[in-house]
Amino acid sequence: MVSPMSKRLLIRADASSSAGAGHVMRSLALAMAAERMGLDVRLAGRFPVPWLRERLEKEGVPLIEVPGPIPSHERVEDLLGLIASVRPDFLVLDGYHFDLACQSAAMEAGCRLMVVDDYGHLPEYRADILLNQNLGSEAIPYTGRIGEFLLGPSFALLRPEFAEARAH
Repeated sequence: MVSPMSKRLLIRADASSSAGAGHVMRSLALAMAAERMGLDVRLAGRFPVPWLRERLEKEGVPLIEVPGPIPSHERVEDLLGLIASVRPDFLVLDGYHFDLACQSAAMEAGCRLMVVDDYGHLPEYRADILLNQNLGSEAIPYTGRIGEFLLGPSFALLRPEFAEARAH
């Protein structure tokens, strides 16, 4: 049970039948870990893939549906509307369509922000934390206003079934 003083975490990721399932599944790993720590978690996104939706529902993480197809660039006003409705203390953006404008707007709205990245696709980032769990991420020349870097596989977001398998 979450106490009334608990912090709210909003995780934003999308998937389609052709892309994004990895973003949503690692977001699920983060959501599950955050819930175990007592945070009030919401996972917002586009989840039209049946097996993926079933998995999310099975884990019981509260979902917020984002309408429409995945855009090439998320509209800042849509992200700000979501932030206003959920009022998170912390926000995680995981997807290539969350550009610098989205990152800046989220921080200006008062969210502590973590951006999950895979390969340094943006020329500049703005976040309290930038996470890239991939091999070789330490060599990416990230630029921008970034508070803390979590780089490399030691920061991998693993769902419990993978963490348990590693232990054996």
